[in-house]
Amino acid sequence: MAVRRFPGQEATAGDSKIPSIIYYDKKGMVRAVGSQALLPQVLAQAEDQCWKKVEWFKLHLRPLAEVNAPKSPNESYSRMAPLPLRKTIVDVLADFMKYLFDCTRSYVTETHANDELLWASVKEHIDFVFSHPNGWGGTQQEKMRRAAIKAGLIPDTPAGRVRIQFVTEGEASVHYCITSGLARDIMKNGPVEKTVMIVDAGGGTVDISTYVVRCGNTLTVEEIAPPECIYQGSAIVSFRAKDFLKGKIRFIHFDLTLKSLRVRKVDRFKILY
Repeated sequence: MAVRRFPGQEATAGDSKIPSIIYYDKKGMVRAVGSQALLPQVLAQAEDQCWKKVEWFKLHLRPLAEVNAPKSPNESYSRMAPLPLRKTIVDVLADFMKYLFDCTRSYVTETHANDELLWASVKEHIDFVFSHPNGWGGTQQEKMRRAAIKAGLIPDTPAGRVRIQFVTEGEASVHYCITSGLARDIMKNGPVEKTVMIVDAGGGTVDISTYVVRCGNTLTVEEIAPPECIYQGSAIVSFRAKDFLKGKIRFIHFDLTLKSLRVRKVDRFKILY
């Protein structure tokens, strides 16, 4: 079962995914999250009240080796929105996790019989599985675990901590592909062995994993190459595209006054020249 409705999606059919955006006010309080942060009235309020917008914040977790690596002049991490004053990445992750958890509770209690009774019976027994880029390890996992504790998802006890599990995005992707028909396609011609490369082109990173899938009496999947994590996701592509377009139009003068626009009507069409 997936949560298919979040605040801010009332005018649409709903979606199980929301953008990773949080607006904070000047006091550091969460004001809008996810789809809510894209509503016109919220955007206007954010501008009027000088709210701080935080997005792509997961990239602030990237390993120190990547943070300290030499950057080219076009490197785009420097243009990532900084975290709000007195907020750490653990704080921001905790705010986002708490929002998702609260939305999940609302969805379950509103769409199922016995609402609160059902939720009360499962809330202390929920296991959480977090995915992360291939290049991340213990340091990033510990920060995500601390964020889950701070968000109230689990108690800060040994029993609570074991309810948090992690999986790389490469592993998650290959499992998704197998359950979505990859194994069936491979087995069409009988027992066979195939090499499969999974490329997960995400918002912050591009994760590349290579496996050999053996289909016989049983299905086995073996990783045959070190997984790659390239920090050139769609967010970085967008930064660079913006720079490219700004460079192209830097010396172009746009005169948008009404006097500069001459419109000649031809039948039912308008030609602007």
